[in-house]
Parts: sequence; structure tokens; C-alpha cells
Amino acid sequence: MWRRTGCRAVDGDSSAGRVHHDRRNDHDIFGALAERLGIAEAFTEGRSPSQWLRHIYEPTGRALVAQGIDAPDFDRSRKTTS
Repeated sequence: MWRRTGCRAVDGDSSAGRVHHDRRNDHDIFGALAERLGIAEAFTEGRSPSQWLRHIYEPTGRALVAQGIDAPDFDRSRKTTS
């Protein structure tokens, strides 16, 4: 989980992509709906939940570093939250 005291941050659930009992994650639910509508590839862009987290996090992390804010790269941030 990514958190920074005093501000909103991306909350990357370390269970992204895992199914718990009979539950499905949002990506799977909406991906299945998109498939039924014939637009699955456009919806997922071929990315898994973890790939979406990386896709969103990496440019944000670079922007923070450019502003002098210490932000770990995606893989290092995942290791500290697991």
C-alpha cells in the first residue's frame, strides 16, 4: 500500500489481480462486461491489474522526483508494501 501522511496517494492494493474466494476484482468484472459488449481490448488495453498500477504509478513517480519529492520506483514501492 502506498501512503504519504497528510496527502492523498495511490493506494496500490498488494492483492491486485488475486481472487479471494468467490470475489472478482474490478478489472475482471468490467473486463468481462467489456468483452460481452465486444470492446474488451479497448477497455483493458491488454493490461492486467498489476500492469495498470505500474502504468499509472511510473509517470507519477517521475513527476514527483522531478519536483524533488522522494518517490521509490514501482518495483521498490511494491517490495516495501507487501
